[in-house]
Amino acid sequence: RALAGGIHRLLVLAEPPGDAEPRNNVGFAAVTVTGSPRVLLVEGAPGEGEYLARLLKGQEIEFQRQSPAELAARAQPLEEFVAGILAGVARDDLPEPVLSSLRAFVENSGGGLFMVGAPGLQGPRGPMGRGLEKLLPVTFLDAPPPGTGTPSTNPEPSPTPLLDPS
Repeated sequence: RALAGGIHRLLVLAEPPGDAEPRNNVGFAAVTVTGSPRVLLVEGAPGEGEYLARLLKGQEIEFQRQSPAELAARAQPLEEFVAGILAGVARDDLPEPVLSSLRAFVENSGGGLFMVGAPGLQGPRGPMGRGLEKLLPVTFLDAPPPGTGTPSTNPEPSPTPLLDPS
């Protein structure tokens, strides 16, 4: 029979005929049954994640849409989801308690975290200095001024995400 969602402890007992060492016939394991995957889609502005919502729906992946304010007010942990997507969420919309919750979700629960850029991530409102970069496989660098091809010396950074190929 199928196991219900959650963590289950399993015991395996093997008794092969003629076994001279019965002490190694027992095994234990813990498995997590998740059922259908659920994704949390956090939109910086209404409709910001519409294309992602269509993609998730097309793949028959259950998802829940929330605004950054709804995420901040959320009382329960994020473990009901396998992944979270931040679609156009500006740095200022993620207070420290939300970042701590996301950090625990990624580091302790193994949840996936994806970030889709938007104008609210540019310049001083970008995610640099707020701990978000540490949760993602990206490094934010200063973007070169338009048309120069060289890094900016402007003290106001404009982040450009670079994917870590590892």
